[in-house]
Amino acid sequence: MKRIIDLKSLIIGVLATALFFTVIGAKNRNNANFDTVTTKKINIVNAKGKVVVALEADPKLEALNILNNKGERIAQFYDFIGLIRGLGIYNKEGKPVASLRIDVDGQASLGIYNKEGKLVASLSTYEGQGGLVIANQEGEPVAGLESLKGRGMLSIINKEGKVASAFGINAEGQAGLGIYNKEGKPVATLGSVEGHGVLDIFNKHGKEVATLQANQDSDGAIYLFNRYGDLGWGMTGKK
Repeated sequence: MKRIIDLKSLIIGVLATALFFTVIGAKNRNNANFDTVTTKKINIVNAKGKVVVALEADPKLEALNILNNKGERIAQFYDFIGLIRGLGIYNKEGKPVASLRIDVDGQASLGIYNKEGKLVASLSTYEGQGGLVIANQEGEPVAGLESLKGRGMLSIINKEGKVASAFGINAEGQAGLGIYNKEGKPVATLGSVEGHGVLDIFNKHGKEVATLQANQDSDGAIYLFNRYGDLGWGMTGKK
């Protein structure tokens, strides 16, 4: 008889325990606390149980993909072997439209892309200084604005990728404008030297062949040079 009572007690205990955990699970099915969750994918659903967004590990990279309800990647957080960390935003064709990156040295960059995935604008830092690059629809740079040794510089770039013109501040803090040929060599510069205006003309080899300026005595002066940059003739406006 004692053996029968023990068997009944065991069955009742198991059922009671199962019922307890079932009730507890039913009461807390919308709230759960875990120390660690290991998974390859998380689906987030709405009140009707429809997936609205999903998180998954990228199969090729150390990255976390965010997917829309169609399973298309719309954003990605990544870490490239600890050297570059970033965030990418994608359009419905899967092409990047924006990116934010930071390298191991703490230098950051923000990229803007067109619908074909070509980089058309970039804002970045380098050695603590800021820079902005504007590109055409093919992703080729056409203009740049940067801080160079603490001074501002605006550059226009030709189709060969060479600087065609540049406007900036020289080492003395005075403004200057440079015009360049398609090989990137200067053909004319206009600027200020010690407070005086100076216009320099160069041949296609980058040699100065003429200069028009206000000299140290504040008189107008013109100088002509041969093709090698050697002075050939000069004249001032002083009588």
